[in-house]
Amino acid sequence: MSLHALPPKTQPSTAFARPVSLKRFGALAPLSLVDEVVVRRLKPRTLASGYSLTDSEVSAWVILDGWCARVRNLPDGRRQIIHLLLPGDSVNLCAERWAGDDLPIVALTPVIAADAEPIRSAIKQNPSSHQGLVSACERATWCEQIYCLNGIVRLGQQNAYERLAHLLLEVRERLTTVDLVNGSGFQLPVTQDIIANALGLSLVHLSRTLRQMRGEGVIALRPGHIDILKPDVLAKAASFPHAASF
Repeated sequence: MSLHALPPKTQPSTAFARPVSLKRFGALAPLSLVDEVVVRRLKPRTLASGYSLTDSEVSAWVILDGWCARVRNLPDGRRQIIHLLLPGDSVNLCAERWAGDDLPIVALTPVIAADAEPIRSAIKQNPSSHQGLVSACERATWCEQIYCLNGIVRLGQQNAYERLAHLLLEVRERLTTVDLVNGSGFQLPVTQDIIANALGLSLVHLSRTLRQMRGEGVIALRPGHIDILKPDVLAKAASFPHAASF
């Protein structure tokens, strides 16, 4: 079964909305009780697939459920996914900007995201009282840049098998920090098109690589879900990680 046949979730789940944000920030830096109060008070919004977060009146976000991406669109309609934004990831929270902040961000699936302006206001107005959040936001930005560098290495130096293996392991590692990996697997709510855009592969090449991995017994697919059955095999093939774990 190819990812092309796997439909995105029609509705995001609200079950992990509040805990996911706390787990992600807490994994990045120790949070005080005051910090936790700010995060818990964030107000979730439900966004449709295809929604442009960068065209919204909201200037800062925390992704609570669903997948988004920073993208670069070419004039002829081709699209390169520069970075996948997963549950727990944030947008435009750090005072220090980088070039990726100017890239469009689109929802790849139905998404629950919170307006994170209260976090940005808290760390701007009273940073001494929110040192945990300041550190977490700075580290989140740094991690995103590392993930983008990882993507450059995938595109520039790895073959299709290595690219896919590395991306799957990276996603699994990131979802582990917010307790969204269950045993050997996790939700994979995107189509083959999206994975191909992220890896710079044709649909045919990606489908062939997925079949190879399934035939080797290193992954198992079912609708909207993937199991990594032999992570050590994939890690060896992909030289994962080529940066520190986050």
